Amino acid sequence: MIKINTKKAGERYLSIWMFINWFIILLAVVVGVVMFYSVKLDIRNIEANIMAERLSNCMSKNFDYTLISSPEFNIYEFCKLDKETIDSAAYYFNVSIRDSNTNTAYDITGGNRDFEVYCRYQALKGKAETNLAQCAERTLMIQDTKTRIVYSTSILAASNQKEEFS
Repeated sequence: MIKINTKKAGERYLSIWMFINWFIILLAVVVGVVMFYSVKLDIRNIEANIMAERLSNCMSKNFDYTLISSPEFNIYEFCKLDKETIDSAAYYFNVSIRDSNTNTAYDITGGNRDFEVYCRYQALKGKAETNLAQCAERTLMIQDTKTRIVYSTSILAASNQKEEFS
């Protein structure tokens, strides 16, 4: 016995619901993508704090002023920092070491030096500007491992690395 299905109206109505479902799924995907790419994350302050923390940890371990103040000293190798990344005009750091007895100073800098002016301006103003580099500052008292002389060390780190989506 052969059964013949003569109902044709069901397919016509099902196809409309199928297109409505496809449209809802497409709309959900488009809304999700737009929401994902419209989020602006500003992590410049976090990056500046991480760099300042890495520099302070690096300088406080096995601190030797004669090694650090020598012309051959490379802070990038000593602190395991990537020179290309920092010199890419998006970062800045300044390590200022002062002898508390003789009041002599030694500065080590890297990156975009304009950021130091931005950081000093924001410190004087008392608030962070959203269009300028974000800064982090640390002040440490570090004792030389060989001579036992205490040095006052101030570290300034800045980041202006902005995430851009294209």
